[in-house]
Amino acid sequence: MKALRCLLNKDECLLKHGALVLLGTTASMILGYFFQVFAGRLLGPSDYGIFGSLAAILYIVSVIGGAITTSITKFASEFNARKEMGKLKGMLVSYSLKSAALGAVIAAIFLPLSAGLANALRIEDPFLIVILAVIFPFSFVSAVLGGMLNGLQRFEQLSATQVLNSLVKLLFGIGLVLLGFGVLGAILGLVFASIATLSASLFFLRCLFKEKSESVSGVKIVSYSVPVLASTALLAIMVNADIILVKHFFPSRDAGFYVAASTLTKVILWASGALLIAMFPKVSNMNAKNSSPAKLLRSTLCYILLLSFLTVALLFLAPKWVTLLVFGEKFEEASALMLPFAAAISLYSLSNAFIRYDLAVARFSFLYPLCLASACEIALIALFHSSLLQVIRILIAINALLLASLAYINRHELTARGEHHG
Repeated sequence: MKALRCLLNKDECLLKHGALVLLGTTASMILGYFFQVFAGRLLGPSDYGIFGSLAAILYIVSVIGGAITTSITKFASEFNARKEMGKLKGMLVSYSLKSAALGAVIAAIFLPLSAGLANALRIEDPFLIVILAVIFPFSFVSAVLGGMLNGLQRFEQLSATQVLNSLVKLLFGIGLVLLGFGVLGAILGLVFASIATLSASLFFLRCLFKEKSESVSGVKIVSYSVPVLASTALLAIMVNADIILVKHFFPSRDAGFYVAASTLTKVILWASGALLIAMFPKVSNMNAKNSSPAKLLRSTLCYILLLSFLTVALLFLAPKWVTLLVFGEKFEEASALMLPFAAAISLYSLSNAFIRYDLAVARFSFLYPLCLASACEIALIALFHSSLLQVIRILIAINALLLASLAYINRHELTARGEHHG
């Protein structure tokens, strides 16, 4: 009985921490969604198209930070389990400095390219790209600190930094836009959010600075991050390359309609993303115990299907009403893009579930179809872009083929009868 009570207490702790992470992620995504909506309303189609393309660049660069976070989380949890506090401090200091240097190098590369990149994206002011590059060092260091908080299982503090980031972005970004700073104000909101996140994370980890630092070998950390970085980068390309290409090939006003449609339908992606955050550790835990997590994958796919169906049904019944409610009359033309865009995002979200599952069970064969799909998306949009609808049809076709490939790779999980206790 004592052992049973201990087990139940651990399960309660796990459920509590899982709920905290899910709550923080959901709150952060809701605030981020409000930021996107208000930015679209205040900037208008043309400027919102510019902001959307800049945000897409930032998202693509931030995949490096995602790989850093995952790797740091793994090794921080191992050091913490062995009470090797000196190694925790050594990794914190060493990789914060390395990540800051990496961010500075990438920012320095962007500076001489800013004029050409601005011209390619039809952005009149190259200074916007310079300001965007300022975020890189801050976001990379924040990735290290976030991985440390996660590895130390400080889920309340990790959730707090996520919410703080989105809140600062919303308040300062929208505030500066209202003061007349336009796209620059929205970008500065992202800069302030990055600084706030870094500062809060350092405050939460301040106890580690009292420890005596020990050196940590970086070979395992770097090698572990390679497949994670590859998958994160390819997924980012899949969901952001179209926005950058549309901004290049279409007028800013049309690009603004496209970004608005993308933002509205990505509620599917963001909601399913919160579900996948909860799924990932459960699958990993069950796999480590040699218990089949296949049923958990099937349940997750069913939830995403339901979420996608409800969103598609709403956009089918009232696309104009949804567009006018969220973005206003200036974006009415975006309503014609909503339904097909929702179909593309639904297919992508289902593919993402397979990929997160495969990462959790350390199976990386999905990288081949994912790499091919991302390359085909860029090539086909570059070749065929007579209209925005044609671009979205390409997304639907590519994501459907990717989903079919991933379903084939995971065909045994889709038909397995394994027990699920999670």
